[in-house]
Amino acid sequence: EARRRFAAEAGEAECPFAAILERSAPCHRIFETKEALVLLNTHPQAPRGAAVVLPTRRVGYATLFDMPDEEAALFVEHLPRAARLVQEAIGSQGVCCLPQASGAHPHVHVLPGGAEEGEKTTLAAPEVAFDGAGEAWEA
Repeated sequence: EARRRFAAEAGEAECPFAAILERSAPCHRIFETKEALVLLNTHPQAPRGAAVVLPTRRVGYATLFDMPDEEAALFVEHLPRAARLVQEAIGSQGVCCLPQASGAHPHVHVLPGGAEEGEKTTLAAPEVAFDGAGEAWEA
C-alpha cells in the first residue's frame, strides 16, 4: 500500500523504495543519514554484497540525471562511504557505482568488483563513445 500511495503522489508507477522509506517494509540498512539511505541490495540478480544508495526523502525526480546538481549532491556525497563499506565487507579489489537511468526514485547501485582471491564480477554496460572534450559535452 505504501508503495502505491508514494508513487501516486508523484504521479508515477509503483515505486519499489516507497515502503522501505516509509519503514513499512523490511530492508538491511547499512547506514542512514538525514539525506541518504544505504541498504543491502537483496535483488536475486544483484552481486553478493551490492548496495543501493538513495535519497531519504521524495525528491520529485525519477533519476539522478533529472535532479539539479545541488539536490543530487545531498545523497551522492555518501557514495564514497558506501563504496568503502562494500569493498571492505566483500574484500573486493574495487567497486562500480552505477546510477540508474530509469525508475521511480533516484538511486545508485554500488557493486563490488573482483575479489582478492581472483573472483571477478561481470558487469554489462552499454558501449559509450567519448568524442570531443569536456567543454563540448556541456554545451
